[in-house]
Amino acid sequence: MTKEDLISLQQKATMLRVEGKYKETIENCYTLLEAGIELKNYKSILTAYIYLGASFYCIGVTNNLSLKELNFSELFNIADIRLYKAKQNGRNQVCAVS
Repeated sequence: MTKEDLISLQQKATMLRVEGKYKETIENCYTLLEAGIELKNYKSILTAYIYLGASFYCIGVTNNLSLKELNFSELFNIADIRLYKAKQNGRNQVCAVS
């Protein structure tokens, strides 16, 4: 693998990530990571790790409009329930759960 091949893999990873093709991004990043390690190209390694992390990123959010006193663990559990409810509906979802 040449330096030009690494640059091509980095560009492909960026393009796939922007297009929202997460499975393909992950596959490409594993190839990029292996090549970066083999050639000791730290930019490729870092790029692969960043895009891999971004491909698996999810977030759960909650609020406490009821004004009940809730501890962190209770709020975290509510956010977690809402996160998985949104994930059941597919990518890029927002949902309200009572």
